[in-house]
Amino acid sequence: MVRRQIRRSQLLQVFARQPSCLIGMEACASSHHWARTLSGLGRDVKLMPAQDVKPSVKRGKNDAADAEAICEAATRPTMRLVAIKSRETHSRQRRAVHTGLKKTRRESWRQVFGRGLL
Repeated sequence: MVRRQIRRSQLLQVFARQPSCLIGMEACASSHHWARTLSGLGRDVKLMPAQDVKPSVKRGKNDAADAEAICEAATRPTMRLVAIKSRETHSRQRRAVHTGLKKTRRESWRQVFGRGLL
């Protein structure tokens, strides 16, 4: 486990210099991009659902405690993992969410202003 802060701009340089290792991350929107990138460097990447990592946090919510919990969760043999999405799948799902949000906003707008309520 690396016990130092790494800026996002330095992340690829740091992992490129490290020997092959296991990298654990909480699954979120940007973690799929990082997982694909780091896998391309030959690293073993595990994405875990945040709700499964949360019970491993032993003390207050801060970056160091979160990192320790992710490290512990990544080494558990029974940890549920999230599949790394391909670039195409990820962009298709993001587009679908964006389209749904636009539709909801348009419907809300029509509900308020389209019926002369204001």
